[in-house]
Amino acid sequence: MSIPLQKLPYLAQKEVLSTMKLKEIFKLASLSKKNARIVKACLNDQRFILTVCSTDDSWHIESESSDDIHEYSSEKCRGVFLDKTVYEVLEFIVKVFNKPKICVDFAEDIGKFHNYSRFFESLGLKIDKVSVDRCKQGELQNMLEAFKEVPDVNIFSCEWEKRIQFNKTISYHLESIDIRISGNIGLKWRRDLLFSLMDSKISKLFWNDGSKGQRSSIFGQQFLICPSFLPYLSHFDRKLEIRGRICFMIQQKNNGPKAIVLKEQDSVQLETQFELT
Repeated sequence: MSIPLQKLPYLAQKEVLSTMKLKEIFKLASLSKKNARIVKACLNDQRFILTVCSTDDSWHIESESSDDIHEYSSEKCRGVFLDKTVYEVLEFIVKVFNKPKICVDFAEDIGKFHNYSRFFESLGLKIDKVSVDRCKQGELQNMLEAFKEVPDVNIFSCEWEKRIQFNKTISYHLESIDIRISGNIGLKWRRDLLFSLMDSKISKLFWNDGSKGQRSSIFGQQFLICPSFLPYLSHFDRKLEIRGRICFMIQQKNNGPKAIVLKEQDSVQLETQFELT
């Protein structure tokens, strides 16, 4: 004798769902509003990640536990929501899976990012992570402005353009940003980008121009920098020696924060937590 899931007590329902794969749970929730409410209640202590690809409006949902059993995608979902738009399906996911963490991937169209940002905001959510396949050098500053509320930003390729200036008077206060820059982009433009990100918590800049970068701590932030940036940081205050290595104390202009610079071969380390005795 079988007992309908809807007639089981809450703890029994939760136990049943714990034995099911995410695709089975998803399909169960899609059968009726009552099933959706049951699934939502039983999953209230679990966290999920919803990733949307704006290129083709595909999506992927997975458990934060990274268990392969707990993942599902629009590709596998074909035929389940024949009468619903992409936004209606995403709204269903957000409501049933208790407001998952939102990630958006896109190639170049910043307009689609704004569309998704407004959509998720209407559901009481903000985008937690954005990944950009590529952008042109002249587009980067507009993207940084658009992503100012996004905690985690990844730009996998910033392509060189002729005669592009970077407005270094604008500061960006991002939680974490990772940018891979074309080696053809000039040093001045890279320098201006670096200093515009000085107030971000973690900034990682990568490029391939024959110089090896060194991930360093500078004024409490994390940067990947190149030795050729040294002349732009500020003047060298005085020459020191630490553990047998020659180093310098530098200071930002206008009595700004100080840092110790240690140069080793073709890499540079900057330390801001130090005490002189």
